[in-house]
Amino acid sequence: MIPPGQEAPAAPEAVEKPVGTETTTESEKPLPWPKVEVETTDSYSDAEHKFDIVAVHGLYGNNESWASKKDGSDSWLKDLAVAKDWEARVVRYGWDTDDLAKSLYTRMAIKGEALRLLEKIAELRKGQERPLPLAFFGHDVGGIIVKEALFLAGHHGNKYADIRCSTRVIMFYGCPHLSNSFQHMETNIARFLVGGAEGMGTVQDAKSLTKSIIAVNDSFLQTRMPTRATIFNGISKSQTINAQVFDGSTTLFRTPFEVIIEIKRPHKDLNHEPEEKDDFHGLHTLGMKRAASFPWRNDRMSPFIAVIDSQAVPVYPLKTLCDVPHTFSWLGENPVFKEWRNNRHNYFLHLYGSPRIAQVAEYALQVVEDGRSGLFEILYFKFNKYDIRRNSIGAMANSFISQILSQCRDSPSSLVEDLEPPDFSDCWTDKDALIFLDKIRVCMGNAGRVTWILDGLDQCDESGRGFLSQLISFPTRSEQYFKVVITTTDDDYIRDTLIEFPSINVGEHEPKTQLDEKTNFLRLTELFQDRPQLCSFESGIRNLIISCGDDVQLRRLIIEWLRGTRFTTQRAMEQKVRMLSPLEPRDIFEMILNGMTEDRRRWAQKVIMWMLCPFRPLTPGELEMALAMDEALDEPTLEFHLDFMEEINECFGPLVVVNNGEVHFSHPSAREIFSYENTSLEDPRPWYLLDVPEESHRNIVDVCLRYLALPSVQDRIAAACNASPNTEPICEGHSDLLSYAILFWPQHYRLGYEVAPDISTTKAISSFLHDNKALQRWAAASWYFSNSSIRSDRSFLSPLPIIASLGLEKLALALIKGQEPCEDKIVVMALSEAARHGHRAVVQAIMQTSSIDQPGYMEAMIAAARSAEFDILQDLLNHATAEFKALQLPDILTSRVAFFGVDGMLESLIKAGAEVNSPGQPEYSPPLHCAAMRNNISTVDILLKHGANVAAPNTNWKNSPPIVVAAKYGHAAIVKKLVEAGASVESKDSEEKPALWWAALLGQHEVVRSLIDAGFGADVDGAGNDKPIVHAAMSGKREVLDIFLEKGADIDVLVEGDDFAQTPLIAAADLNHKDLASVLLEKNAALELALSNGVTALFRAAGRGNLEIAKLLIAAGANLKTVAYEKQWGLLHIAHDQVETMKVLLDAGADIDATCRDGSRAQLFFSSSQGRLVSSPLLLRR
Repeated sequence: MIPPGQEAPAAPEAVEKPVGTETTTESEKPLPWPKVEVETTDSYSDAEHKFDIVAVHGLYGNNESWASKKDGSDSWLKDLAVAKDWEARVVRYGWDTDDLAKSLYTRMAIKGEALRLLEKIAELRKGQERPLPLAFFGHDVGGIIVKEALFLAGHHGNKYADIRCSTRVIMFYGCPHLSNSFQHMETNIARFLVGGAEGMGTVQDAKSLTKSIIAVNDSFLQTRMPTRATIFNGISKSQTINAQVFDGSTTLFRTPFEVIIEIKRPHKDLNHEPEEKDDFHGLHTLGMKRAASFPWRNDRMSPFIAVIDSQAVPVYPLKTLCDVPHTFSWLGENPVFKEWRNNRHNYFLHLYGSPRIAQVAEYALQVVEDGRSGLFEILYFKFNKYDIRRNSIGAMANSFISQILSQCRDSPSSLVEDLEPPDFSDCWTDKDALIFLDKIRVCMGNAGRVTWILDGLDQCDESGRGFLSQLISFPTRSEQYFKVVITTTDDDYIRDTLIEFPSINVGEHEPKTQLDEKTNFLRLTELFQDRPQLCSFESGIRNLIISCGDDVQLRRLIIEWLRGTRFTTQRAMEQKVRMLSPLEPRDIFEMILNGMTEDRRRWAQKVIMWMLCPFRPLTPGELEMALAMDEALDEPTLEFHLDFMEEINECFGPLVVVNNGEVHFSHPSAREIFSYENTSLEDPRPWYLLDVPEESHRNIVDVCLRYLALPSVQDRIAAACNASPNTEPICEGHSDLLSYAILFWPQHYRLGYEVAPDISTTKAISSFLHDNKALQRWAAASWYFSNSSIRSDRSFLSPLPIIASLGLEKLALALIKGQEPCEDKIVVMALSEAARHGHRAVVQAIMQTSSIDQPGYMEAMIAAARSAEFDILQDLLNHATAEFKALQLPDILTSRVAFFGVDGMLESLIKAGAEVNSPGQPEYSPPLHCAAMRNNISTVDILLKHGANVAAPNTNWKNSPPIVVAAKYGHAAIVKKLVEAGASVESKDSEEKPALWWAALLGQHEVVRSLIDAGFGADVDGAGNDKPIVHAAMSGKREVLDIFLEKGADIDVLVEGDDFAQTPLIAAADLNHKDLASVLLEKNAALELALSNGVTALFRAAGRGNLEIAKLLIAAGANLKTVAYEKQWGLLHIAHDQVETMKVLLDAGADIDATCRDGSRAQLFFSSSQGRLVSSPLLLRR
């Protein structure tokens, strides 16, 4: 590891080699490692669209592992780029595997290698005007080095910021990501080392490397890379576990949108050139498109993705799914669950009634994922009331949006047809996030199936109640596939709200046994293997474990306690085991805590406080610094070490664990056990109980501000802010207290002091709040952390706006009334900041004590509107109208208020002179469009009453008139009002798509009926001759199709364009919509109506393997001799790889001797012409 304050060793320079020349290596340098080879495609230097690929070999490999079979001096990665017509630079990074072994596989050694990798990449990319996209490829430990490098890139100011922010793709080959225990990972690592080079496989090596890998994996999760980049995992599917090395549960991330590639090779060859027969190049192409799409920021959506990235929480793997055996396998066969899955009109399923509800949710996700087909969008979010990043609907919405958009970053509009940007590109609150999420759901619902898993909704804050009522109204407007699983431990409000929907009381269905007994047996076997001396009291220990019942966490806790505790005598061990039986969580906590020595108890109290009172869990590095600051009066002289958690474990034993890189208590009852509310229950008071919560918050804010005031920390903040462009976050790493202190000290201050105004602040707090330099630097750093969509255009250098942004009313007034009056512009800034952050009392105090000009009021009003602080907006408007006869109100105010349906505020704005027909801007939509999109019926009434133009186009998006917006999002009542107000039902957007076309495409059946009833022809054209009925058939919208048929739409319409050709029946056969095909046949749809290439409905169904529809068409009399395409293929030719379909065709009388244009008979076509043998035996038997 590189010691603090020292630079990494200089990386040797790499030499780019022109294509076709010999690779230049760096063996002549004094330091032989790293060995870097660089190669580029022919036109890389001059190309506009290009990217970098960095490949890091595994522990038993070298740079030759990436060699091309065609030319050993080139890499197969460059061959891939040439084959796909990409312009790329490939950097093969060779590292000294022997050096890692000699250093005993410590994380310090991995960190040193990762820093050298970062240094080399930064050197190669120096001078790039706009950082090029990056793709990393890493094999086993090479992947661990990549992960450590991306983690460290967030810890060095902005030196490596572009590497972190530019990474689009990470391809891992056999990289150990996940384990359900240290022992499980250690078993895998031992197998890995033993199977490698001679002399690399001691027990100590396995333990050390396991410890390092788990630490790196935990840190990597804090980088948000699993959503920022497309993650690929190549895993070995060799027949033996020794060849695979790592089992499947170890080499998967288990995060959303992870792409898994199964490779039939041993682990050691995973990163070798793919075989042509493998569908491997195609999978690489899928991921690399994202990197190759540079510059992706040119489209409307991409700049917005950076905002979402900064707001979304890290996505953690679903570790419960690693447990074997699983106790919830019954769920997939449960009749209620199966009915929910299979009935598209059963939208919601409520699972409740078990303390293991999180495991239930994860297993439900697994079942849904295993059963998916076609395009599926499955999103999972786990709520946690004690983590501010995960306890609100806004957090869920931001996470879901990040998961979706991060996967289509190259060009979202091309991946998801007509995905609109947000209505307000410079406003983003939790409410905006939820609204935009629903917008995406509507757009994506046309392309595929949408399923949400909301794990632990009862852990959500008050925003969950309003959301639930909105959620159950989502599906009623359209036919789109939308399903939601909601899990709760026990919540009467949620259960009552969902009373009409299917539900399962999990507690009544969990089997109480064989699986639990098997789990107990496996855990005990591992325990007795580690501690054979415990075998003598096996029956007592077994009974203790059984007494844990269904509490899996308690079972693990007691086993780890037995594993780690050193008993003085056999009798002492037996006595303690008997004392704990039957086991309750409080019993084991008390035994461990009361066994702690007196001299460690004060320190342990601080640990408990810092684990339970922060707004999110801390990482080990953050906790270590917090405790060091708590003990030190000045800057701590602590030298950070990797064994901090060992110090914690010496005191707390298995009560404290690290999970996903964060420090947690191992059992959820810890909060109750340590709660101040339990003081009255025991006398004398246990030493480990916390003080009143307010006192804990006061202690934490004191530590945070003392830390932020340290000269070294002040210098770090200044350097980071000065070096960072406005688009990039700073100080993202969680290796010390910096990011936590910047973000959360104000919240701790409010909970500690504003609730107790008579308590004086500490000297450290008072000094910080009166230190202009310290405040300015904190404010600058806080500005970079804040939401870039609603923050001010700059950070502030004056203390008053900073104090106002914190809501510190008394201090703000003291500054305003001070001996040196504040400049007017500073007061206006303070007013805007207080409005932006929702501090109504400060806003009112400033208005009452200061003279504000009209532009100042308008600036503050915009800030309040962007943050959706409408009470403050009303206060500002009232003061402004009282002081000025005429106001020049910004148009965004009317749009924003209409968007949220704040009708009283809207009337006030209009009365004050606001324009209801503002044209909108690139940053926001016009008022009527905003109200129509949100289905704000009363708001639409107000706007129409005041003369809103029903035909006005939305220049913010495709010049859509309000009626098209309302139709697209399924708001039939709004459509009716607009028609009554004079809107034309035939209005179209700039792509010539009318309201009816959009409603049919997206399954908005109520709108479809309203428009046709209002006089819209059922056969109306979209762009060109694109008929809505065809899109209804394609997307499986039965109710919409029924309406079209009822209203006389042409059932045999043929739509053909440059890249699109369908009829309603062919579309239903193509997309396997059997119910729609049946309806069309009942209405006498033409069986033999063909596309210009000869394709009929039966031909399409046979080619897709849609067996039931093929049977349906054959029964209706479809022609079995139909041929299509230039080669005149018959049905047996097109169904060559669909064995069951071929059986049906042959049984129906398809001609086995039919030939295509080149004379090939179906009987021989597959082996001689296509090189496939799938169906040949079937044909030969005939």
